[in-house]
Amino acid sequence: MPAKLHELEYFPTINQMERAFSDSAGQIAAMHLGISPKKPDKSKVQAMLEKDKNNPGKFFLVLDGTKLTVEVRVGAAKIILNTLDLGGVKDIGKRRELLVQLNMRASDLVSKDDLKKFDTEHTEATSPAAQKAAVEFGEEVDKLENELDNLKSMRDAPNYKKKDYSTWDSEFKKWVEDRNFGRFTAFVDEAESSTGLGEGAKLLADPKTSGIQPKTLEAIEAAHAKSEKPDYTQARKEVQGAKVVIGIGGPCKAPDEIARSYDQAHRTTQTLWRLGRTGGVAAFEDLYAKDEIFEPITSCEVERKIGEGEAKHPC
Repeated sequence: MPAKLHELEYFPTINQMERAFSDSAGQIAAMHLGISPKKPDKSKVQAMLEKDKNNPGKFFLVLDGTKLTVEVRVGAAKIILNTLDLGGVKDIGKRRELLVQLNMRASDLVSKDDLKKFDTEHTEATSPAAQKAAVEFGEEVDKLENELDNLKSMRDAPNYKKKDYSTWDSEFKKWVEDRNFGRFTAFVDEAESSTGLGEGAKLLADPKTSGIQPKTLEAIEAAHAKSEKPDYTQARKEVQGAKVVIGIGGPCKAPDEIARSYDQAHRTTQTLWRLGRTGGVAAFEDLYAKDEIFEPITSCEVERKIGEGEAKHPC
């Protein structure tokens, strides 16, 4: 039987290898296999990429019989980063747990049928009916353990219930401050505040650059003249250009990656605004590949359709 492969991450250039390695190691850690890959020699991987310019580098989990390996490959060339002999795990319960973890997160290596076969071979029963019941019970336990593991991953994720998402990310905020554009972001924030305008009020005195239309300014001034609270809704839309940008974060292969994917989507929207690309959609990875955003990314699957497991952030 040929070896089974589960692709973790890939990297088109050597400069993206470290990020891909880090993400691959994170995925393996989430499987609780008890192994971690050794970081590959950068010069050796670069030589592989230079020799085979038609293929990107890829990190894989490979299952050949009972031998599980972590590998980096470029075409047919490969470097083994660690090995786990499942057959060498004598404790049947522990071996089954390793297979369950692989089934949960790398089902192309261990399928449900593989688990059933393992249970059938390692379940002692006095009758076929009892053996079948034991296998079915094991499947139900696996399902519940999977759900519990996902909940724990979300609970323990660094960003879960702890991430304070700023309206403006640090990169964009610095760009605004360097160009003295604070009145624009202040107006957008304060226009929806119940306390009224502070720093954002400076924008009303700057009609040439604010983007606020004369009729809208007249309505605001008329409200002030009547000592009424102005409605800044239309002015806010005009300042923003009344356009929408959508940023797409990296794929979520585990619950603990949801917060990071959202954060990537958020950073993408802010970068699109900074670049003046309003009214469109872009993926975090696309901007990263073009060196237009400088943050670690979760996956480098650049050429793909938007998947169900990706976070979208409209701004």
